[in-house]
Amino acid sequence: TDGDQLGLTFHTGSVQSLKDALRFALSDLSSLRPLIDSAKQHVLSHYNWPTVVEATERVYFEAQHTG
Repeated sequence: TDGDQLGLTFHTGSVQSLKDALRFALSDLSSLRPLIDSAKQHVLSHYNWPTVVEATERVYFEAQHTG
């Protein structure tokens, strides 16, 4: 898998595409390890409290200075 990919995708509205993605995921979990690790690292680095607080403060202070 691509190092920047964070999950499996399927075509919107396509049941067959979803089935194919699920079959792939269930057929060989070990091949998904790099994808799982990338997704986990992304979540840990982008969705933790210090990051959320920093982003919230930035929006708050920008709103104060532009209004």
